[in-house]
Amino acid sequence: MKCCYFLPLLLFACLALWACEDYEASDDRMYGVPNEAAIGNVKIKELLEEAAEEEPSAYVYTKLAQWVWHNERRLPLALSYTSQALRLDSTYAWAWYLRGRLLLEQKKPQEALIALEKARDYGYADAALWLSLGEGYRRTGDSARCMQALLEARRRLPYSPLTFLALGKAYFQFGAPAEAEQALRTALAKEPRQVEGYYFLLKTWEAQDKQQEVDSLLARALRRLPASDTLWYYHAQRLAGKRMTDSALVCYRKTLQLNPLHVAARYQLAEQLTLRYAWDEACEHFRYLANHDQLPARTAYYLGLCAIKAKEYEEAVEWLERAVKINPGDTQAKSYLYYARSLRDGTWVPPAQDSTRATGSETEILRTPIVPSVEMPKPKIQLPALSKDTLP
Repeated sequence: MKCCYFLPLLLFACLALWACEDYEASDDRMYGVPNEAAIGNVKIKELLEEAAEEEPSAYVYTKLAQWVWHNERRLPLALSYTSQALRLDSTYAWAWYLRGRLLLEQKKPQEALIALEKARDYGYADAALWLSLGEGYRRTGDSARCMQALLEARRRLPYSPLTFLALGKAYFQFGAPAEAEQALRTALAKEPRQVEGYYFLLKTWEAQDKQQEVDSLLARALRRLPASDTLWYYHAQRLAGKRMTDSALVCYRKTLQLNPLHVAARYQLAEQLTLRYAWDEACEHFRYLANHDQLPARTAYYLGLCAIKAKEYEEAVEWLERAVKINPGDTQAKSYLYYARSLRDGTWVPPAQDSTRATGSETEILRTPIVPSVEMPKPKIQLPALSKDTLP
């Protein structure tokens, strides 16, 4: 008699085993970003690499790309794995989706949209796809498609704080501050520790000139999220805009303490240090940027000035030539390039000197030129751009 009670359970177990028999790992294509804890073990990477050698498949390479990105943050390598996955199966939707996400991280929204749209066309079913599409359209300025994608995301994820955050960012960018404020407040109510939510709500209130609300919210956000480099950088920018330079420098240093690769904070700190003639420390920061492949024209320009101060004139010429090549319209860089070449070649004559009456002492001055103190114009302090540059 007791067996009658166990028979239905046994039947259910058999049906479950039969249903799982045809399960394939490629079912992961239905999920955007699986739990990082499930892919965090280094042993998994070794197994995936062995599988890629012995029996390569689009799934294995996509899984490798996901592991490398989540655990090592090696974006170029992750992209190369997605390329190999798509060479094996050009219709593999999960690989297209992951590639689009990685390209968004690389700040290439046009290429990212191509990949994300292919993921959609090949049947990628996760709602996160619509959030990524909305972000891509937002970055390219396509308001109609952006809102269409985000409203679809809201239909699929009606209670997700990520949906309201994405809507708030889009409303802010496309000039609807009231709607942006409402969406961002909802996002923060659902997830109070969302850095981007605070950041864009601060920007929204700043655009509406609600300075008291901005200061109050910023103080509350820093108390709640003291380890956010984004909020500390925003705080530094506000202080710099108020001419509170000493406090701004403290906040820039705090930002770099939390995130040494925060490019904007390091550049702003270095530029402020040049204004205080703290050239040794400033040059260290500019060299750090150059060593990490962050070399806009102004960084090369300042590195040229650093070399002049160190009397390394050949190096100064090289840096300033790079600055002029990156930005041919930079007249300051051109002037200092001429100055550095003159010092290198020994042809520099200070303006107060009469070159027609050269003496032995003046020739000595030409051999060891007196480098005048370099005075820089006060930089224009701008608030961080609305991109992933300053977001964690």
